[in-house]
Amino acid sequence: MIFSRNDHPINKNIEANRMQFAGTLDTLPNNAKKTILLQSSPRSSTEGAPMVVSLKEALNPPSPENFEEHPGYPLAVLVEGELTSVYRRGRLVAGTKKVADHKDEGVSTSLIVIADGDMIKNQLDKGQPLELGYDKWTNSFYGNKEFLLNSVNYLLGDQNLLNLRNKEVSIPLLDQAKIEEEGGFWKSMHALLPLLVLGVGALLFHLWRKRNY
Repeated sequence: MIFSRNDHPINKNIEANRMQFAGTLDTLPNNAKKTILLQSSPRSSTEGAPMVVSLKEALNPPSPENFEEHPGYPLAVLVEGELTSVYRRGRLVAGTKKVADHKDEGVSTSLIVIADGDMIKNQLDKGQPLELGYDKWTNSFYGNKEFLLNSVNYLLGDQNLLNLRNKEVSIPLLDQAKIEEEGGFWKSMHALLPLLVLGVGALLFHLWRKRNY
């Protein structure tokens, strides 16, 4: 589950996105403007490829010590500006025919790079595609469809459609690590604090009655 920063028209007020086996993206210093649209949580780590993934790993949850605090890994990036051709600076393979009137740099444009092709993958049920963003195993809807529609509208310059589609969404998701660390304390506070408030109120009321009557 990938959550957005809600700081751009593309990812503002959308549900969590669902990715499977996502890669990571690196942004290079150049004249193009880069905006990170989606990123992993601070409690995440990377693994080298290739890697064997098995359901047996679910029986051995990873240790929290293996996940260092960091801003998060970029998973979807918007690139804007005059993009440089990958064939510039003699990158053509030997023997490749050069294209006439090619351009080393294009006009100002926008490009969105996503580190997981499953973002646009529909699940199937009896051979029929399900709605994009729906997970039949958990019966949950994710924001993949809205994210992609917003991306297309933004690249086409349809800002009005983005403003109409954006809506406020409250996602009740709790930090499971903090729940395990601080859950007992807050449960005790919720149980004892009302009793304490009632006891203090009753004591003050008793003192007030004793003083006046």
